[in-house]
Amino acid sequence: MTPSCPHARREAVMVTIVPCDGRLGVSYTYDNGDAETGPIGPDDWPIIGLLRRQGKIAFTSQLVRERFEAASQSAMMKGCYPMLQGALRGGSPFH
Repeated sequence: MTPSCPHARREAVMVTIVPCDGRLGVSYTYDNGDAETGPIGPDDWPIIGLLRRQGKIAFTSQLVRERFEAASQSAMMKGCYPMLQGALRGGSPFH
C-alpha cells in the first residue's frame, strides 16, 4: 500500500479487487474519492471481508473474481483469516 496515503484502511467505503504485479491486489476507495492500490496482504483480509459483507466490493473482471474466490476459500480453510469466514458462507456461484 502507499505509505503516504492519509487514510486508514478501515475508513475505506469500497474495495475493488484488481490484478497487481502478477497477483491479486486491492484498491481501497475513500469517501472523498481518494484511492490506494497494492497487493493483497494479511492485513487487508479483515477489511475486505467486512466490506464484502456490506456489499461494497467490486472486481475488475470475472477472472479476477474467480481467482479471489479461490484465494479466499484457500485462506479460510487454512484458518489464516478467520475474519473472512462470515463473508464466505453461502458458497460462491463461480465454483
